[in-house]
Amino acid sequence: MLEKIKESADLLLAGFLGSVVGLYFYPEFKTKGQILRFVLSGSIISYYGGRFIIAYYHLESDALSSFFGFLIGIFGASLVQAGKRAVDSLDLLEILKARFPFLRGKNE
Repeated sequence: MLEKIKESADLLLAGFLGSVVGLYFYPEFKTKGQILRFVLSGSIISYYGGRFIIAYYHLESDALSSFFGFLIGIFGASLVQAGKRAVDSLDLLEILKARFPFLRGKNE
């Protein structure tokens, strides 16, 4: 039981530190809210994604587990930000109008 708690804490800490390092590559994050969301998303993705990678690759070493948690913390938060930018750039109304003709106006 204590081993599982230690592994979870290691992944969270590695993801947190990885996200903090990842902030260096994103100078556009100026507010505390943006920084907090970036660090939290990196930590959470590291926690859940790290467990998946550890199980998938049968990693037994604590150092490797922490290393992958750190990397996932850096790149996981970056992926979340890229996904958010992609969703923000979508024009959902135009997509719905193209898919469902009854949403178009009479002039179109």
